[in-house]
Amino acid sequence: MGAALGGRVAEFLEMDRQELGEALRGGASIADLAGDRVDELVADLVARATERIEQAVADGRLDRERADGILSRVEERITARLEGGHPAGS
Repeated sequence: MGAALGGRVAEFLEMDRQELGEALRGGASIADLAGDRVDELVADLVARATERIEQAVADGRLDRERADGILSRVEERITARLEGGHPAGS
């Protein structure tokens, strides 16, 4: 898990990064830890990812076609990551 994602997830779960790491090493998935708030966490992470991608387009670091391709898969990829798996094609 990337540093930014790990920090945001830990913050959302009201844990510090060390506690999150220990829970994950113990076999829990982020989805397990989020429980009935997992949809809220997914929505938050998708919104943040979308914002970063759109900023990259605005800054000229990413073209629109590539951004649209990434955006079409972002929710699936985040959900799979939170469940401890990897989405198809990753």
